Amino acid sequence: MSFAIKGQGSQDYDLRYVPGVSEGDKVLVAVNPFVAPAVRVGVTDMETGEIIWHNVQPVEKGWMGYDPTAPVLGKDEYQSLPALRQPGALQRR
Repeated sequence: MSFAIKGQGSQDYDLRYVPGVSEGDKVLVAVNPFVAPAVRVGVTDMETGEIIWHNVQPVEKGWMGYDPTAPVLGKDEYQSLPALRQPGALQRR
């Protein structure tokens, strides 16, 4: 999710680990100026109907604006995917 705080510009926030949030859901967002740029994300509890608030930090960015925890080609270990064969396909020898 992207959200712009007045005077600080737009930040990206990762909501994958907020309980009760799925892709495409609408959430409530509130800003506490004492903990900015972190935001509070409100999710409605399906059982009680109560709004539960979670503090979410902005996604960290590396020196070029990318996620620093992302794998780096050539530096991290990668395994190639197994060769997939389609059933009934002819194999050349």
